[in-house]
Amino acid sequence: MSFQISKRDSAQDWDHVWDMQNNGRWLVRLGRHIYNKWFFRAIMTYAKPNSDILELGCGTASLGNRLAGRLRSYSGLDLSGSALAKAKCRSKKKNIHFIHGDMYESNFRPIYDIVWSQGLLEHFPNPSEVVERHLTACKRGGTVLISVPWLYSYFPIWYVMTRPRCFRRFWPWTEQQFFSRQNLDVIMRQVDSREFQHYRIFLIKPRLLGIIFLEIKK
Repeated sequence: MSFQISKRDSAQDWDHVWDMQNNGRWLVRLGRHIYNKWFFRAIMTYAKPNSDILELGCGTASLGNRLAGRLRSYSGLDLSGSALAKAKCRSKKKNIHFIHGDMYESNFRPIYDIVWSQGLLEHFPNPSEVVERHLTACKRGGTVLISVPWLYSYFPIWYVMTRPRCFRRFWPWTEQQFFSRQNLDVIMRQVDSREFQHYRIFLIKPRLLGIIFLEIKK
């Protein structure tokens, strides 16, 4: 079964996602809470107290407040004004900054020690360009860390099962694709090798979580 994406989502598409309220949201919130614990652990293996981190596609920045407590600064960019409004309401620390905009149109400077995203790459038809935008914002010697749903996990099964309208509340996101190690290797071969030193692809443990990571050293 193909999971290819034909077009980029608009700001209106994502405003609708973040404004939507239904009975399936409790499951999404629970999943986000569980996964954020593992994402936090993964990010903190790269971070230092004086690190500056940028999250692309931060949504409501549910992980941002926790990261900001351990780092010098956290910045989150998102296309959705609705998501950022919720993020700002829950923001509790002074070293958190939010940017409302399209990453393709943002004039990034390479000032961040870590550029991170999750729930982003899989929603684009041109993932290599998305990887390049991460690298543009990352300083030399820094790390790009991208998490995507693993093709050989429960995620594609859940995705297919929730395509009928009556079940969509259990997967409220837009259309997306899933990745294997081979897929990510192909993507990295399309990125200018002069823009990074090396990369690594690995599954986050436990594998039951169904998350595969792309780590790029700039």
